[in-house]
Amino acid sequence: MRAISGGLGVVVSLCAVAYFTGAHALAQTTAAPLTTDEAAPLAWSSAGARSASVADPSERTFLAALRTNLRFTADLSSRVGVDNRGGVFFENVVGLDVHKVISGAHGDWGTVILQGYLTRIDNQASHPPFFDGPHDTELVYRIANLNITRYGRGRFNIRVGHFEIPFGLEQVINTNGTLRDFMHGANLGLKADWGAGVNGSSPHVEYEVTLSRGTGNSISGHGSPYALAGRVGTPSDANFVIGASAFQGRVWNPGAVRQWSIDIRSDSSYGKDLDPLLEGTVTTGLIERRRVGVDVQWYRGLYGVLAEAAYGHDSGPSGWGRRDVLNTLVEINRGSSDGRVNAYVQGRLFTREPVQERNRTLASALGVRLAVNAHWALSAEYATSLLSPSGTWGSTTRSQIRYRF
Repeated sequence: MRAISGGLGVVVSLCAVAYFTGAHALAQTTAAPLTTDEAAPLAWSSAGARSASVADPSERTFLAALRTNLRFTADLSSRVGVDNRGGVFFENVVGLDVHKVISGAHGDWGTVILQGYLTRIDNQASHPPFFDGPHDTELVYRIANLNITRYGRGRFNIRVGHFEIPFGLEQVINTNGTLRDFMHGANLGLKADWGAGVNGSSPHVEYEVTLSRGTGNSISGHGSPYALAGRVGTPSDANFVIGASAFQGRVWNPGAVRQWSIDIRSDSSYGKDLDPLLEGTVTTGLIERRRVGVDVQWYRGLYGVLAEAAYGHDSGPSGWGRRDVLNTLVEINRGSSDGRVNAYVQGRLFTREPVQERNRTLASALGVRLAVNAHWALSAEYATSLLSPSGTWGSTTRSQIRYRF
């Protein structure tokens, strides 16, 4: 339960910024949509679940400042999964999704997004590293940041807080809270992190560069972890999108370190004199990772084709024990004309040096999501591993029900 307290100070600070700035100047414009691919939340005001874009100028109270340009949504979801060995696992989530635009006399100058989700997992052998085991409860910060947009007319913004690492497809297609996923976690070792960065867009290019803690959900850590990442690409609302990304970091991910240590020990050049250094690296849970990548999206009618490739290496401290890595993903998807249904099929190939069958993972996934209405969404996914480090075939079927109000 370390993560429950790790980021609370930062979240409280962001809330304070939102309040005190709003108390000095009430907003004149409506809030922008939430950054999520799920159902849009309801705007809220003292009159009920409706827009709260304009407040009475004389009502300069705490609630008036807080309600102006504020939207929030309660978010509940439940997942169940079954693997080919008959194992059953669960994930239940209760969260709050808050979005507030901060404005002054000269217009909007920042946006606060707070997404805190109390998450319970049961019988999940494979889970993110911030969970302490297969049965655990954590407060997961999906997004919790302030994006200052006052300067540069959108071409230069400053983001501070907890955000997704800007790399690959996940940078422009938000899969938070859904069964659909790309390769952020497996490729980089973390999906979101605490830190700061700059971002912006123009008619021809979008970019984001960040420097973050390297610890994921928890802001605390040891051994000097960090993550430096960036992506630049063409506008994400076009029918053809291409982007290039880079990542360098010392990431806290004990599971990735254990797999790396297995590769090191299996190398014929490995000597027993390296045992103390190897064990020390495993104890810290830190792995050095470097990646460069390219991602592509192409849409025609109701169909979309997505692809991502990332090349780099994993290593211990100071670059010893280097193992080259090539990770690739391809997806074909189809949406319905009303946007309520989206189906996809994915293929992934992860390869680690030395290139042997035990160092390759070939996986596929078939999924569908149905937005029943503005509040309810149902999802299902079947995933299988054709090749895996263990040398065994495996499959998993998962389903999710989600309600936002």
